[in-house]
Amino acid sequence: IMVKHAIEQADIAAAGGKAEKIVHREFTLRQRFTWHRNLAHKIALYLNCSTFFLSSYKGWDGSFKQQRIVIVGFEGDAEIAEYLYHSVAGQLEGMSKAWIRRIRRYDKTIESGDAASRRIGYLNAAVIQIGRRLREMARASEAEVKQADEAANTSTALVIMSRREKVTEHLATLNLRTASYTSKNYDRAGRDAGDRVNIQDAIDGPRAGTKQVG
Repeated sequence: IMVKHAIEQADIAAAGGKAEKIVHREFTLRQRFTWHRNLAHKIALYLNCSTFFLSSYKGWDGSFKQQRIVIVGFEGDAEIAEYLYHSVAGQLEGMSKAWIRRIRRYDKTIESGDAASRRIGYLNAAVIQIGRRLREMARASEAEVKQADEAANTSTALVIMSRREKVTEHLATLNLRTASYTSKNYDRAGRDAGDRVNIQDAIDGPRAGTKQVG
């Protein structure tokens, strides 16, 4: 779907129509945990976008508000990235809660603090695995595009590369302080959850008009 979208936008520009522009799509992360930041960033990269995060701030009542993220990319890509983040995060939240309930049912000695820690490890592991799946999907798409280009003597791969480079160039003009967000926590159950998350339906959702998950 991302390849098709890039081609459509290139055709519009070539025909003299209004080409898609690079936007800053800002929204609030569902929670302020690191796994949410990692998930949103991995999804954005897969969709040829990038991200930066706004510093936490205090509301009028003195309480810290939720973390906000800005996805930088072409409008359609950024739209799908936000939708996909909410869909996948919603699936992971439900899966992790069900997993914790299940293990506490069989092990009554697990206290609330330990359960919360285990759940975070589960979610970090799931996001790592999702990142791996997205990289594999990207490599498969690139190979498919290359093969199609060779067969039809087209340059779709160059179109996609050009969009990616334009986002990178735009991001460089913002002079942002960069930081990385990674986690070494890994958990077999979380890895399995990352494999079970339905990514493709979530990607297709915005184009098909389906309701957001979570």
